Amino acid sequence: MSTAPLLVPRHASFAESAFAGTWSAVRLILRRDRILLPVWILGLAAITSSTAAGVIGLYSSAADRQEWADGVAGNPMELALVGPIFGSTSGAIISWQVGVRSLLGAALAGLLMVIRHTRTEEETGRRELLGSTPFGRHAQLAAALLVTVAASCLAGLLTAVALARLGLPLAGALALGGAIASMGLFFAGVGAVTAQLSVGAGSARGMALIVLAVAYVLRAVGDAGGGDSPLSWLSPFGWAHRVRPFAGERWWVLLLPVIATAVLAGVAIALSARRDIGGGLIASREGPATASDSLRGPFSLAWRQHRTGLAGWAVGFCCAGFALGGIALSVTKQAGQSEQLQELITYLGGEGRPVDGVFALFVYILALAAGAYGVLAALRPHAEEASGRAEPMLAAPVGRVRWLGGHLLIAAMGSAALLAVLGLATGLTYGLASGDVPGELARMPAAALAYAPAVWVMIGITGVLYGVTPRAATAGAWTILVLNVLVFLIAQVPGMNPSIAYASPFINVPKLPAAALSVSPLAVLVLIAAVLAAGGLFGFTRRRIT
Repeated sequence: MSTAPLLVPRHASFAESAFAGTWSAVRLILRRDRILLPVWILGLAAITSSTAAGVIGLYSSAADRQEWADGVAGNPMELALVGPIFGSTSGAIISWQVGVRSLLGAALAGLLMVIRHTRTEEETGRRELLGSTPFGRHAQLAAALLVTVAASCLAGLLTAVALARLGLPLAGALALGGAIASMGLFFAGVGAVTAQLSVGAGSARGMALIVLAVAYVLRAVGDAGGGDSPLSWLSPFGWAHRVRPFAGERWWVLLLPVIATAVLAGVAIALSARRDIGGGLIASREGPATASDSLRGPFSLAWRQHRTGLAGWAVGFCCAGFALGGIALSVTKQAGQSEQLQELITYLGGEGRPVDGVFALFVYILALAAGAYGVLAALRPHAEEASGRAEPMLAAPVGRVRWLGGHLLIAAMGSAALLAVLGLATGLTYGLASGDVPGELARMPAAALAYAPAVWVMIGITGVLYGVTPRAATAGAWTILVLNVLVFLIAQVPGMNPSIAYASPFINVPKLPAAALSVSPLAVLVLIAAVLAAGGLFGFTRRRIT
């Protein structure tokens, strides 16, 4: 297939023809993401500024701030998970508190945005249609990078303005905003490169996320021992931290991600010129000529499709469990100094041992992450149908209920397995620290698995949306999951009725190990999940395959 753009004047230079239509592509991206881009930019700035506002009023004296900063600096686990702290001022504490979340958020948004508007466009066939017009070979890639870089910089600028309005020093606010923006820039370049290597958007995202994970681990290992480790300087996360907002800013460090982004963009453009549209530099591996005995039915095929992703999630939940068990005692001590955190733990049922309240809080948060996996796994049939693979499958003697039911069952089993892994890892780590491994291994898996019915409700909702109205399934399922987070946060606002949070299935789960086990709410959630799943299966049997 020829990839040269058509209808380009013969006197046009190679650069002009290769990038022809870039600004038109930029306008198209801005139109398509007119909702998503503002949510990303404003959301990132709002999360950072709201956390900062809470921290400013949390510590009343310099002595309290110094004691807290010394506690963080002496805890290798917190240094590894969150990053180094470079002072005891309010600004330095805010930079430490919001750093890991804002940096990860910017990094994820950057790589996902670029891959969405490059590799996904090729996968759906839209890029090939554009190639039949006066549209340059590199225009789509250049447009995706331009929009992502601009959005990252705008998010960083708005973050800086919000922090400055809270009374923080302008120089530190700009440094923190620049550090956040730099992560969006760097991982936009990473996404641009992986989009050229892979033949599918999923594989491109997977490779980019591996790069992100390696960068995070390098920074974590380097920072765990304190000091200025060379390993931290090998990671873009380490660069962002070493800008040192509110602690003697190092402006020159921001040049490192800018230069790296320019290099990655150049590599991506060079790789783009060496492949066919729709293809990748890493060829797809051909499968065997005959199927193995493990692919005799729709359930086994669904398991084959889900197992790699589930394994990756399991590793993440295992690491989160080890981290939670390792920092539980330190967080408990810090919770004793925070009235807001104490109120939140009490609201979740933590009226017994303080450490149990900390566990209840963090297990609740990670259960929402398990809900994200459940939604993602339950949406896999939607991707199969949209790509055209479901229709030939269902044309064979394979029932619709068996096909969709297999995916929903694996989503339910997989989410329960993730919660079990979380509980086992947490119990083992905390048991070793407290000297009661058997007791903690009995308590913590039960505390985590108690959230499985709530996750199953989310899977049931996703199944209903897909079975009845597939066009709204993806947006609807993720919106409902986000609402589960928001209703809990809204209930914490002073003057709001806390009972509003009970609209979320996650709030109705007994908050083990801080609270006593109650079977009735779990049974109700299981029943609701079963009814929703049955409704989704019934709706799927009554509609056309698109």
